[in-house]
Amino acid sequence: MATRLQFENNCEVGLFSKLTNAYCLVAVGASENFYSAFESELADDIPIVKTSIGGTRIIGRLCVGNRNGLLVPHTTTDQELQHLRNSLPDQVVVQRIEARLSALGDCIVCNDHVALAHIDLDEETEEIISDVLGVEVFRQTIARNILVGCYCALSNRGGIVHAYTSEKELDELSALLRVPLVAGTVNRGSEVIAGGMTVNDWTAFCGSATTETELSVIDSVFELSEACDINKVSTSEWDLLVTKSEVPVLVMFIQDWLPSCRYVRHVMDEFDSKYTGRFKFYTLNVHEERGIAIRYDIFNVPASIVFKGGDEVARVYGFHLYELERLVKQYDYLVYASKLKAHRRTSETASPSKELLHDLCSRFVLNVPEEDQQTFERILFLSLSLKEFTSLLFNSCDVLRPYVSNIDDIFKDYACAMREVLEETGFDISKLLKKEEYIEFTFRQQRLRLYIVAGVADDTAFAPQTKKEISEIAWHWVDHLQPASNEVITHGVAGLKLYMVAPFLASLKSWISKHPAPVARRPDKPLRALSVWNAKTSIGGGNGTTTTTTESYNKKPEEQDTISGNAFRSFKFNMSAILQAVELG
Repeated sequence: MATRLQFENNCEVGLFSKLTNAYCLVAVGASENFYSAFESELADDIPIVKTSIGGTRIIGRLCVGNRNGLLVPHTTTDQELQHLRNSLPDQVVVQRIEARLSALGDCIVCNDHVALAHIDLDEETEEIISDVLGVEVFRQTIARNILVGCYCALSNRGGIVHAYTSEKELDELSALLRVPLVAGTVNRGSEVIAGGMTVNDWTAFCGSATTETELSVIDSVFELSEACDINKVSTSEWDLLVTKSEVPVLVMFIQDWLPSCRYVRHVMDEFDSKYTGRFKFYTLNVHEERGIAIRYDIFNVPASIVFKGGDEVARVYGFHLYELERLVKQYDYLVYASKLKAHRRTSETASPSKELLHDLCSRFVLNVPEEDQQTFERILFLSLSLKEFTSLLFNSCDVLRPYVSNIDDIFKDYACAMREVLEETGFDISKLLKKEEYIEFTFRQQRLRLYIVAGVADDTAFAPQTKKEISEIAWHWVDHLQPASNEVITHGVAGLKLYMVAPFLASLKSWISKHPAPVARRPDKPLRALSVWNAKTSIGGGNGTTTTTTESYNKKPEEQDTISGNAFRSFKFNMSAILQAVELG
């Protein structure tokens, strides 16, 4: 059931708090009663952070967030921003954004999957919302009100919107958000839903003036029941469901009210949706099943154990979603890797038949669109591993067999980098790229690598070969870019929008300071961004038909083929030879 409380005799508790599935923010300077209400419900589950934003306590109006990230307005001070980053889980991205509509909490409402936004929100802010929060963004109104964040409270289970929302609009919004919605009020008839309450997937807090009827609606639509029989396993079922399970099993040992049943249900739902068929999840009440608890030395709860083949392989105390998810991912990957190795061993003795490979050639090689017939990557598709399947296919096809020796080069990181640069700028970096000169870091479990290519003359002519992907190529002074940070989207001194540049800057500046420039800057060049190619003014608009060329294209074809990783550039489809090879079978 939702908890009723007030902030210094003010029932608009949503103005002074922000609750998500990963953290809870509460305004500084409140009474201990206000803090204790949150701590009693959440302290064992997620961090509770006391903070201000822009020097004010109306944090619920100024920020918007979910389990993936937190967006704060430009009025947020550096000290407040650093405090939030230090206090929130590492997986939560905290981003300060420049937006005309700075009351983000009034203009945006979201859960972990979808966001509704003010209809006048600019495209740049919309992109930041999508990137940082990991959501689909829809510009929308609620009951003709453009401040969607004021008139809606939303979780992954349901939502409440303005009382005057029509049934037709309710259906449309519910389809967009993919959760059930009801029209309602809080605080004895207030239509400002977000001002009067804050909610996540397992609990809610609302103003003390909220009536019993309003509470029952909140509990119903957000599914805040206290059901504690979530995937329960008993002693009689233990061997069948855990010991003899063919997939790994995570058993959460709990007691009657620790942790809260609603939080347990939230965690179980999160895992079940992500690992269906690959992992099993159960809860065991130590008071009801004392024999199992004693067998595994469970004397402190909550605790979780991962079983594989009936044996304990890992144990963790506490009940925090991110820690449990890390554990599940670790053993899910190990199981996947072992299955892949077994599959590869089988593949060595049971390779795909020649008929199957010929069928694949006819499906994916012969019918390649004419405009893509020179694109090497077009015929690469995943089965086994990408590299393994490519090798099998090339070795089975007479026309493709001459290129087998180039497969290793094609899959190297630096070869991929050379291809990307060639496609997007028309410039061949193969003679300048040093394989050991790069910056690498991991962002959201994805490895990112930036190769540093020095010695490119500033009067180099560029000619992108991609279609409608590159709008402009320009030189920029490193000092004119945004200072190094962990933010995904930043702006340069002149307002240039930069994506994934800031995280590399500190390492890039360090590298530059240790390596003198091999090409001296021309003194007549201005100290500003220098555009060297523009889609609007170039012939063909970036579709590969521009007449601008570079020195790299003056090389003879045989010279290109001798460079490691470059053979893919000379790849040509000979359709008549392919047809003949397939017919001969």
